[in-house]
Amino acid sequence: MEEPWMWIMGAIVVALLAAAAIGIWYNINHGKFKPKFYELSDGSVHIEFEGVSERYSRQMERFNAIYGVGKTVEWNNRRFVVEEVKPKTSMNWQGEVKVMTVYLKEIH
Repeated sequence: MEEPWMWIMGAIVVALLAAAAIGIWYNINHGKFKPKFYELSDGSVHIEFEGVSERYSRQMERFNAIYGVGKTVEWNNRRFVVEEVKPKTSMNWQGEVKVMTVYLKEIH
């Protein structure tokens, strides 16, 4: 009598693992980048993107096409050029997270 429940539970586990794998694949290949802009006291601005990693070449190709060195970015009616892109690791409530930091130079 317990055998059908084992098959059902196994199917649920497989479906959840497949959904997680598809979600990760989609985020790397098609997910939108969510910028967090930071303005420091000296007036400089940088952007941080969580979940962007150099490990994923396809994701980095998409990222560099938008936020690569030399690209222009607008924020708060100000224009910037990307001066440098650096990966780093940050901590949040989930633990250790990969963060891509984009350093900007204002265009006057």
